[in-house]
Amino acid sequence: GEPGAARAPTMTASELAAHLVSKVCPRLPKASGPVALIINDLGAATPMELAIFGAACVRAVEAKGYVVSRILTGALMTALDMHGVSLSVAALDDALTKALDAPCRSPAMQTGAFKKHEADEAPLVAPDAAAIADAMPPAVKGDLEDSDRAATVAKAAAQAVLAAEAELTALDEKVGDGDCGTTLAQGATAILAAVDAGLPAGASGVAAALSGAVAGSMGGSSGVLYDL
Repeated sequence: GEPGAARAPTMTASELAAHLVSKVCPRLPKASGPVALIINDLGAATPMELAIFGAACVRAVEAKGYVVSRILTGALMTALDMHGVSLSVAALDDALTKALDAPCRSPAMQTGAFKKHEADEAPLVAPDAAAIADAMPPAVKGDLEDSDRAATVAKAAAQAVLAAEAELTALDEKVGDGDCGTTLAQGATAILAAVDAGLPAGASGVAAALSGAVAGSMGGSSGVLYDL
């Protein structure tokens, strides 16, 4: 029953972060300098949602001229299972930084919970050099060299999936969430469209075209798996 400060249409993570930052940052004692962010899950936000929103908050705060030095995320103060987030920004000095870095053990915050943030830091993992250097395997004679034959096979497989949509959905309703037939049908329809548009020559070209069709049309984990 709390009225809140305002009602607004649903925003993207970046829009919400920019909106909250525009309200919070003007209240800070300094117009620049190091700050700590507390990015709070109000109860039902997923870790992925919190990570996306948190990254947007870092960008929005640093766009205002501040340096994000410490970040804490998690379900720190919840409101039952509210699907939402909150943002707190604190100006840092030596004393507060030392306090944030001090040992702590509680249900919501453990030692090292505040993570140091560097603006030019990027969580990238370098791929294995050997994997990059591997040459493409030589073409096997007759193996999808004929794009027409590949198109015929792909079209037949997609049509078979469409014909089985109702059966797949019925099976998934018994053991899953009932969307298997619908999801696969979306992928099959996209594959038929790709075949009609014309498949590239060669195994890699055909695989890339079909993978792209599936990736752009199927949702859920199955879409990702078939894309791979």
